[in-house]
Amino acid sequence: MLSMVPLLTVAVLALAKPVWFTMLSRNFDAAAQGLPPPHIGTRETFLWFIWIGGSGLTLPLAALLWRARSQQLRSVAKVGLGPALFNINDAYLFGLPIVLSGALAVPFVVAPLAAAVTTYVA
Repeated sequence: MLSMVPLLTVAVLALAKPVWFTMLSRNFDAAAQGLPPPHIGTRETFLWFIWIGGSGLTLPLAALLWRARSQQLRSVAKVGLGPALFNINDAYLFGLPIVLSGALAVPFVVAPLAAAVTTYVA
């Protein structure tokens, strides 16, 4: 049986795409006229600044794991770095394990929120 979470994610993103593309086209029109872009939250903003490294913003976590004292954590970093560059972070989710830990789940949710606020303020 399929899980409902990926299907729900696909449905929400499918609804957001027309809005994002409209905002992007208005930004292009404004740039062509020499005006500042009116919209900040386009899809590209999310791709480059908020979702970098996959869900939970785990690319910086990969950098921290390279310097870990534990050989096991360094091996998780080595295995997961290649896929994390393409926003696939399953090695970190299940290798650390973020999925089963309440203490690690909090930064997994808070890090993208902090990245969104920082991106908006910048």
